[in-house]
Amino acid sequence: MCALLFILEAQSCKDLQSQQRDSGIYKIAPQNSDPFPVYCEQKVAGGGWLVIQRRINGSLDFNRTWLEYRQGFGDPSGELWLGLDHIHVLTATHKNTLRVELEDFNGTTAYAEYESFYIGPASDGYRLNIGQYSKGHAGDSMSFHQNMTFSTIDHDSDAMEDESCAQMFTGAWWYKNCHEANLNGRYRHGPHKTFADGINWKTFRGYYYSLKSVRMMIRPK
Repeated sequence: MCALLFILEAQSCKDLQSQQRDSGIYKIAPQNSDPFPVYCEQKVAGGGWLVIQRRINGSLDFNRTWLEYRQGFGDPSGELWLGLDHIHVLTATHKNTLRVELEDFNGTTAYAEYESFYIGPASDGYRLNIGQYSKGHAGDSMSFHQNMTFSTIDHDSDAMEDESCAQMFTGAWWYKNCHEANLNGRYRHGPHKTFADGINWKTFRGYYYSLKSVRMMIRPK
């Protein structure tokens, strides 16, 4: 477990990077928000990244309610969903780059970066606004979800008329009809016979392979 550090003036992990802080858990205080703890990654891809989602070993159930996804759950140093309210505040304050890192059970890794990433307010369903796929070799599986609102097992706002994607695929996401990426899906161990109900990224290992670890990180531009 990493020690929790509180740097009053920091609004993002990029602020901490400029203070030559190491990777670890810090409390930050974005504009219009009370301080809250986050994990800052300072060693990968230039540093300054703030982790908003992480899957490692399946120790945490991600098939949760609307309220839980709003508030966040997990541990900044382990499996984590930071919370839609926090993610909205962070992405509304500055224009952010999104970096998605993926690993399969053979140790093969891939990543995808997007030029911008913004989550709307609760009043607009935490709508996803994602920019152009800019770099990486994981392929683009997020653009499919552009402009979609967030769905959970008890809050269905996907584009399916008679089905709930969140219930079908046991995880909350910006579902359309239904997904090309679902990093909050059921934790499985690699190949599976059922369609798209694991931790899937269509352009990296496809719909019938559940990834070992993933994380989503943002960094202000």
